[in-house]
Amino acid sequence: MNICAEKTRKTLPEEFLNGIPGNEMNFSKDDYLLSEASAVLCLLGWESFDKGLPEGNLQVSERLSSRPIILDLCKEAYSKGWINAYNSFVLGPTGSGKSFFMNHYLRCCHDKGAKICVLDNGRSYAGLAALIKDENGLAPAKRKSKTVEEFEFNPFAGFLEQGKWLIGEDHLDLDNPSVQFVIGIIKTICDFEDGWTAAQSSVLSVYLTIFCMMYKRETDPVFDDFYTFLVESKFDENGSDNGVEPIDQQLMKELIISLHTYSIDGSHPKTLNSPSEASLLSDDFSLFEVGELLDSSDKTYCKLCIFCIIHSFDLMMRRNVDSFKVLVIEEAWKAISNKDMEPYLNSLWKTSRKYNTAAIVVTQQMSDIISSDIIKDTIIANSPVKIVLDQRECISELDAVADTLGLTETDKRFIRSLNTQSRDDASKDVFLKIGQGKSGAYKIDVSQAEAFLYESVLKDKSELSDTINSGRSVLSLLKRKRKI
Repeated sequence: MNICAEKTRKTLPEEFLNGIPGNEMNFSKDDYLLSEASAVLCLLGWESFDKGLPEGNLQVSERLSSRPIILDLCKEAYSKGWINAYNSFVLGPTGSGKSFFMNHYLRCCHDKGAKICVLDNGRSYAGLAALIKDENGLAPAKRKSKTVEEFEFNPFAGFLEQGKWLIGEDHLDLDNPSVQFVIGIIKTICDFEDGWTAAQSSVLSVYLTIFCMMYKRETDPVFDDFYTFLVESKFDENGSDNGVEPIDQQLMKELIISLHTYSIDGSHPKTLNSPSEASLLSDDFSLFEVGELLDSSDKTYCKLCIFCIIHSFDLMMRRNVDSFKVLVIEEAWKAISNKDMEPYLNSLWKTSRKYNTAAIVVTQQMSDIISSDIIKDTIIANSPVKIVLDQRECISELDAVADTLGLTETDKRFIRSLNTQSRDDASKDVFLKIGQGKSGAYKIDVSQAEAFLYESVLKDKSELSDTINSGRSVLSLLKRKRKI
């Protein structure tokens, strides 16, 4: 670069005095180095002058100097005016360090006191969940993550607490997320080939309104109560003895046949008929392994279980406004990306910040984004934080990624530079775009013990999996690893 450094001796006292705050105007023009920041940085061992946000919730490092930086993707960034919500969208193909970053970020959030719920499709978070439960002193039998087959739900949970979902005495509150949720799961169970028409949706709302008006017991109803209401109501061409207007008899038959599966006498009698609200989120770190469920042939059952987990989180989110909460949906989002649940998910993503919550969707491929209107119109549109991992394996799609996520040419240069320097297993690069306020590439550095805990390759984490499955202490395993 033809740059020569020269040590100044004669003017050293003068430069010292003029360097005191307030004396800088005494410098001559020859003493100033006027240049653009990018030109100056090439002479230093730094990549940026980023000072971070000291009260933030994410620990990263400057990539060249390894200088520690604390960033924030939620409250502090919001207070700076960079973002209008706490939600994030994470994109990273297999092998990019996606699980590594997410484990590190959730660990940082947990250390800040956040209550975390994860829907996982690959046991990527089993080690972190087991470690946190170990640190909290939970008994070995309680360390294992939950499997959906163990759950019993009640979609009508909070019915009485929320005023029987009525506005006045006879109008259903269609803006209530719980009402949107129940309507969504009914439409999911009774899935018409051509979708639900506006007229059919209106009739369903009428049924639900009359059920809410007629329900008199002092405990929340369960799904079977609504099913029984439909069966026992005498509908005919002129209406019903419950006061419902004339309806399409074929719709009524379809509803009764479809919903029977989840009634007390159906093939899934417990799934939607828990007599009390299930305590699914009692832990500080609740992990739901849904991989086998996503691979099952019963796609309706799969969707219902995942919807119910998210709804349980939604209820907890609205009741515990003061504590910070994080919801992470890995590839499980594919099971819920349908039009019937779009109003409910849209409400959840738009109102999450008001309830002190960050909702995070994690996916692998650009094609997943393009093929799903739910992801584009509901999740990405309401997620001001974009997180992109190493894209070298699919670099040809980077322009499409940038167009969809609203990335600039500078952002794309950052992404192309990820992990181009040699990194060990305990260090990965990540690109962060925090609203319109900040974007850049950073390094995630963790200890070797943490890197072992965050490992996502199955053959490399067999020892960890055996420890978790047998109920032994993960903390003790890590301590032994540290001594080796």
